[in-house]
Amino acid sequence: MTVGDGCSVYLGSSVATTRTGVVEDPGTFDLVNIVVAAGGKITATPDLTGETNEIYIQVERM
Repeated sequence: MTVGDGCSVYLGSSVATTRTGVVEDPGTFDLVNIVVAAGGKITATPDLTGETNEIYIQVERM
């Protein structure tokens, strides 16, 4: 996955990545690799604003 300059990826508690061989689990994001360009952003959705809200990101290569 590549997040380009000026682009944003929003991760939320009710969605997950779908990848062959990986069980979908809401709020969990399992990526083989991710590239974030200068000016790119990974952020949480507005529903995750509390101190106890969590999302999980597992990346094999960043």
